[in-house]
Amino acid sequence: MHYLKNIFILLIILLLSVPFVAAASDYDETTSGDEIRQLTAAVNELVRELKEQQGNNRSVELQKLEIAINYLSFRSRRIEAREEELRDKRRVVESLEDLLAKVEDDEEAWEARFSRQGSDSGSFSSSDEEKEDKLNFAVKQWKDRLDSLNSEILQLEIEIAEMTDELEDFESYVQDRLGILR
Repeated sequence: MHYLKNIFILLIILLLSVPFVAAASDYDETTSGDEIRQLTAAVNELVRELKEQQGNNRSVELQKLEIAINYLSFRSRRIEAREEELRDKRRVVESLEDLLAKVEDDEEAWEARFSRQGSDSGSFSSSDEEKEDKLNFAVKQWKDRLDSLNSEILQLEIEIAEMTDELEDFESYVQDRLGILR
């Protein structure tokens, strides 16, 4: 593109100098007129090519921006999906915390509930110690699951923050490019 500008400037200089050269030379006026027409046609062709190239460059920039905007949309939807996953995990954590609070408030009722479940399935729960062991095992599993979910939530929060930062950086780049094209 830079070379086209140089050629364009050179042709303009030549075009402007032709009348002076023509006046000083032995050429007749028709030859000088033909040369001027040829130079004018060449300059017009260069101007047309320069405009076409600028249009192509603008078109390429617009295509790049369209791709960037599609990428922004994709990343935004991905963040939304991660946020939905985060909300689901938080709901499960709340449910588990409520369940654990209920168990701690009334352990005897929960032990009875576990012993009934065992007798319904055909096994007999003979001692209070077994009932307590079953309940303790279930509580331990729930707490382990709660710890695991809290760890997953932390990872998701970090991932969402990173993705949001990337999205904001990319969005500012797109805004800058749009400003340049205007």
